[in-house]
Amino acid sequence: MFTIRRLWPFNKGGAASAEVSAKAADAALPLQGKDIAALEAILRSAQPGTRIQLDDIFVGRRITPTEHEWYYGAKCRWCHRTGAALHDPNEGQARLSFSGRGEIHFHCHYCNGLLKVTPAQIVWFQFDG
Repeated sequence: MFTIRRLWPFNKGGAASAEVSAKAADAALPLQGKDIAALEAILRSAQPGTRIQLDDIFVGRRITPTEHEWYYGAKCRWCHRTGAALHDPNEGQARLSFSGRGEIHFHCHYCNGLLKVTPAQIVWFQFDG
């Protein structure tokens, strides 16, 4: 099982708080889930237009997207930009849709906010920088 922690808390205004107490960082419970590589394997084996059933929590590390590459991700609730969760193995040739009760947890590559995304929130996009 892989874990992911919120690297820094956010205040009510949506911006990163300047100070992080060691006590608060230790008190945060880690999230348990499957590695996002398992989801990437499912996407690689899926036929174009297939609906992917997510019933687990998939945890991914923060990635650095490459310009003009295709990704699956979601709109960040803090910086309001579209953050990339995982690379599209079909390289933009075929969009896959998602359903189910699972989630994808990952850090926004812009603001580093922790995103917990349901299948309805997943978007398919080409990163433009």
